[in-house]
Amino acid sequence: MEYNSYLKILTETLYSFRNLTPSKIHNFDENDCENLLKIVPGLDDGFLLFQEMKQLTGTISKCSNIAEIANMLKNNSKFYPRASLVYQFMLTLPITVSSNERSFSKLKLIKNYLRSTMNNDRLFYLIISSIECDLLDAIDIQKLVDDWTKMKDRKIICVQK
Repeated sequence: MEYNSYLKILTETLYSFRNLTPSKIHNFDENDCENLLKIVPGLDDGFLLFQEMKQLTGTISKCSNIAEIANMLKNNSKFYPRASLVYQFMLTLPITVSSNERSFSKLKLIKNYLRSTMNNDRLFYLIISSIECDLLDAIDIQKLVDDWTKMKDRKIICVQK
């Protein structure tokens, strides 16, 4: 269910970028600008974005792919800041679901037939610990134990008073 909702959101987001390719740039209109204004952080004015894209239509249509457009806008980002921002955002969109696949892979490793009666909370924390093992490996266990012991000592002292 979560996977399907993620794919739906991703499809709707990518649909807003459909007219930014060199072959379809002539179809770019004000509605596309309004949709991009809602999605791309940092865009301030849909009308100004539309004017920039209108000026760039001829240049973009001559490009062979989006990477070429991005390189061209990289050199002209001062002149077309909104268009540059849109293409930069589009090229950095995460379009894979590898994090979901990695989570299910870890789930299969952790929840095997020996641990089939595990509750959801414990399972969640074990999965997070398994996925973020590089962060856990960096933790100084001795310092953690010392801090925990100090906390325990304070509780005992407070209870005795």
